[in-house]
Amino acid sequence: MMKKQFTIMAIALLLASCALAQFEHGHTGPKAHLRERISMIRMWKLVEFLDLSEEQSMAFFPAMNEHESRMKALHEHERRILDRIETILDEESPNRTALSAAVDSVMTLRDERTASKAEFIDKANAILTIEQKARFLLFDRIFEREINNIIDMGRPDGEGHPGRPSRKPK
Repeated sequence: MMKKQFTIMAIALLLASCALAQFEHGHTGPKAHLRERISMIRMWKLVEFLDLSEEQSMAFFPAMNEHESRMKALHEHERRILDRIETILDEESPNRTALSAAVDSVMTLRDERTASKAEFIDKANAILTIEQKARFLLFDRIFEREINNIIDMGRPDGEGHPGRPSRKPK
């Protein structure tokens, strides 16, 4: 039990440093605060769900945080290039050279994301048992479902997001 508490405190410190880094980069406000809280809950639940030892936590979370930061940066870069592609296509006569370069850049970024995922999986394989790997594969789906159920319970009608089927039992 003491190990779990220590692990959770270590994770909280890691997340606090991430929050400080976000603050320094101007990512503040209610949405950033909510994202940070969800991230903290996610880490806590992940420790419980995977039943990570202190040693595993100290190796796994830095690798996961590094991977998620890398994926976020690649996603943001791709989003900017896709915006540029949209702008080019909106022109009366799109510049084919610029369009080709932008498309190539997106494809390169997608290859980098695939390589980053493979690198993270290799690191995780060295840290987690087979049961923990299987649980990790399921974790995001289960966690997202739990978060969506909590959000739905907070809605006045409990019906969820318009256009999305309700998860509330009928």
